[in-house]
Amino acid sequence: MKKLQIKNNFVLAPLALFVSCVDPDPLSLEGLYIEGGRYVDSTTSEPLTGPAVRMSSNNPSQVEMEVNLLNGFLHGPYTIFDPELYYVAGPLRTDRGALVIEDSMYEVGNFDQGVKSGAVTIYHGDGNVFRSVTYLDDMWHGPFREYRKNGELTMQANFEEDKMHGNFETYWLNDEILRKGAYNHGERCGIWLDYGNNNQYEPCPKF
Repeated sequence: MKKLQIKNNFVLAPLALFVSCVDPDPLSLEGLYIEGGRYVDSTTSEPLTGPAVRMSSNNPSQVEMEVNLLNGFLHGPYTIFDPELYYVAGPLRTDRGALVIEDSMYEVGNFDQGVKSGAVTIYHGDGNVFRSVTYLDDMWHGPFREYRKNGELTMQANFEEDKMHGNFETYWLNDEILRKGAYNHGERCGIWLDYGNNNQYEPCPKF
């Protein structure tokens, strides 16, 4: 009997380990209920925790976002596939330029209790960086960089609460400066170089 018991334990232990390591199927965000800003169970109203996906509205078989839920909030690493992107057209985050038209781009970052926080990077389909920006409480807050597909820098700036604040530069091909100056909470300050011309504004504060 002892030999039989030992043998059964030997067989069942790996099986139990295998079952416990199987990842749960991700939740579909489209079918979940939202209460108080949280994703909750439809029958118990308990906040949900675990992996989740959002499918594309244009192609229901295509994953648009991979993310995790913690106590009902989007939380932790995420990936957004083919995000809607616009070029920056001014010193405010809301100053949108032309739509970025390119397939297979993707965005990688982190949610903190439902809001984007920390470094967020958007990549071209070939894996080269298109844009890097820092978030704080869902706002652009920190260094901002944008690149061509060949890796050349096209813009560098700094944001505070969705407004450019600090030094600003844009570039032609081969790193030749196109515009150079500084912003004070979204307003130009100091000396600016604009397409070869110099312009003077109110003095800048210390950044």
